[in-house]
Amino acid sequence: MNSSLSTKSTPNSSPWKGLRDSPSRQLLIDLSRLQIAKTLNFQEQLDELGRRRAEGHKKALSAASLDHDSVRSAAETLLAELAAKQEAERRKVEEGRLAALRKRQEEERKRHEAERLRAEAEAEAKVQEEIRRQEQQRKAAETRKQQEEQALQQAERARVEKAKADAEAAAEESRKQEVRKRELSMAQAKEAEAIAQIQAQKKGQPITLSPEKWPEPGAHIPDRKRQEHERYLEIHKHLKEFREWMNQQRKAKHPATEKMSDWRREITKRVGQVVLGKGGATAPSQEIRKVLEAASKVQSPPVNIREFLAHPPNDGSDGSFSALVLFLLNSFVKAILKQFIAESGVRPETANNIGVLFSQTMRTQMVRWNNIPLIDIFLAKYHKICPILFGYSGPEQTVKGKKAIGWYFDKYANGGQGQWVTKQIHEQRMIGLAAGFAACSMRIYPKPGENPFPSPFAWYSFSCLLNPPVEEMTPTHFIVLRWLIAGNERRMVRIWGNYAHWILKRCLEILPTQVAFRNDPAAESLMVLKETLQDQEKLKVGMTGREDMPNQPTTDIGMN
Repeated sequence: MNSSLSTKSTPNSSPWKGLRDSPSRQLLIDLSRLQIAKTLNFQEQLDELGRRRAEGHKKALSAASLDHDSVRSAAETLLAELAAKQEAERRKVEEGRLAALRKRQEEERKRHEAERLRAEAEAEAKVQEEIRRQEQQRKAAETRKQQEEQALQQAERARVEKAKADAEAAAEESRKQEVRKRELSMAQAKEAEAIAQIQAQKKGQPITLSPEKWPEPGAHIPDRKRQEHERYLEIHKHLKEFREWMNQQRKAKHPATEKMSDWRREITKRVGQVVLGKGGATAPSQEIRKVLEAASKVQSPPVNIREFLAHPPNDGSDGSFSALVLFLLNSFVKAILKQFIAESGVRPETANNIGVLFSQTMRTQMVRWNNIPLIDIFLAKYHKICPILFGYSGPEQTVKGKKAIGWYFDKYANGGQGQWVTKQIHEQRMIGLAAGFAACSMRIYPKPGENPFPSPFAWYSFSCLLNPPVEEMTPTHFIVLRWLIAGNERRMVRIWGNYAHWILKRCLEILPTQVAFRNDPAAESLMVLKETLQDQEKLKVGMTGREDMPNQPTTDIGMN
């Protein structure tokens, strides 16, 4: 062990190694321990001092916090007291202001009340004064009136007696004139009947035809016109089949038919909203055009429009057309005809604005194909329900004759067995359809070609109604003629000039004279219309003495 202590240390080794038992080292160790103890004691003192200071700081912070809370509480209390004091002062000021305002209002009210009472008193005084003055005037006037009445009684009785005598004389003269006029009319009717009988006997023809001797319907019209009529009936059949096909597409929920029913009802509603007067068709026309514009933007299945044209062009063009637009156009035309029958048949004056709506709608580009207005849809329905306009007629007593002139057969009547409508309903239908046809075909536009349904169609119908022999004319002829003319006289003159005067003479003068012996109210209504035009409208009836149908005065479209 001593040998190990005596071992020399290396330069980098601790000076204490190997000197464990050395007195110096022992002293050094003791000193080190003492120093460490002092250091630990000093550190403990520092730690204790730190702890004491921390506790002092914590106590100071706690005291400061308590003091702060106390100050804040006192401040809040003071603030609340100040606010309450200010609010009390504000209320006091406001109450004073309101009290002053009420006082001023009360004073103002009392002043107005005093003025009102004073004004009423003055007015009452004036009224009483006026009453007294009027009473004095009334008494004076009564005195004068009594004096004047006594002086005028005899003159008044004389005047009344003279007026009564004059009125009786005028009534007697009017009755005599009416008797003379009636006698003259009867004499003219008898003379016309005699002339017609003589002319018929000279020609070897009967005055009226018995049903079995009537020619076939349409016997007096050219073959090409009969073929055209059959073509229009075929188009009418295609339209019915097309409508059923569209309904099937709707039931199958084709996307193009989503709004089809709503649009159809909207069009029908708008047609029924046409009213009398200028501009009565403007709003419905705008709404219908909106529907057609919306429908034209829908991706609809196409149809071959050539199947719905009487004379499709042979230019090799594509016949595709929107099925949805065609369906709505067909619904529009159908609603127009129903409106003619239901409304214009009772009030023919309504036909004009319905015709305006029809013409404005058919002019729009949405219902044209290759710039051709689809007017054949309208004509197809007229050929079906009013063939007399196109030269077809027959005896009204037979089924064949009724069909020929367009007498409606109601298949739902009589418990589903069907029956012909009454004469009154038939005449109402013919009045509405004739007035409507005239309202659509006699529209005047500033530029040629603007009218989708021009006047030659009306001219052709006049020729079909007037050219048959008089013994083959039925009351329906006279009804249709009258309402083609009534309300359109001046428009006819503007369109056809002197030719219109010829039509008026033929319809309103010559024709009624030829059939006067029949005592037909429908024919007599033509003479009444003539008198109305001459007396009220101051319109000349008649151009020349000729009785044959002149050539068509407008551009030839194959309708002579």
